[in-house]
Amino acid sequence: PRLLLVWLITEIVKTKSRRITFGDSLTSFMRELGLKPTGGRWGTIPQLREQMERLFSSRIVAFEYAETGREMRQLTVADGYSLWWSPVNPHQVTLFESHILVGEQFFNEVMSGRYPVSMGILSAVKRSPLGIDLYTWLTYRVSYLKEPVAISWEQLHGQFGADYSGKNAVMEFARKAKKELMKLRVAWPDLRYSTPRGRLVLYPSAPSV
Repeated sequence: PRLLLVWLITEIVKTKSRRITFGDSLTSFMRELGLKPTGGRWGTIPQLREQMERLFSSRIVAFEYAETGREMRQLTVADGYSLWWSPVNPHQVTLFESHILVGEQFFNEVMSGRYPVSMGILSAVKRSPLGIDLYTWLTYRVSYLKEPVAISWEQLHGQFGADYSGKNAVMEFARKAKKELMKLRVAWPDLRYSTPRGRLVLYPSAPSV
């Protein structure tokens, strides 16, 4: 779903349109995501199709709390979609066009708050949801960083570590995050950071794009 969102947002910005097409065949679309089409119960084809249907049918809800009250906003990812690809013949060009009509509020949020990311760098961490989250956050965070900033692993765990729970959750999260950061630095050599005890320190760096 993270790769799908990045691809979708990129297409929205490029086309400035709510109607986004997915290409003539499933294979060509998966190639754009950096995925290799494989069949079978656990293959990438059925997994991608299921995740597309889940994502495009979902709502995003955001709450903001203050001392005097609260605000809530919700938006739908899609107002509608059509997927006409053949899972049996992923190379086959379809007669009808597969596309999505993104929700109007979702479209407006994308156009007002966009920033560039690199699909090439994402490919280095595409198998890791945490790696994708860290990259999309870091490339935005360092774009306006003027001096070093220290962020505790507890803070980062609160933002990105929902999948890590239990007695040693923060420690396990930090271990996995450091592993993904090392992958990112290989793909993004200008990224400058250090991991002294208990925290991540970011230094002013050139953005990834």
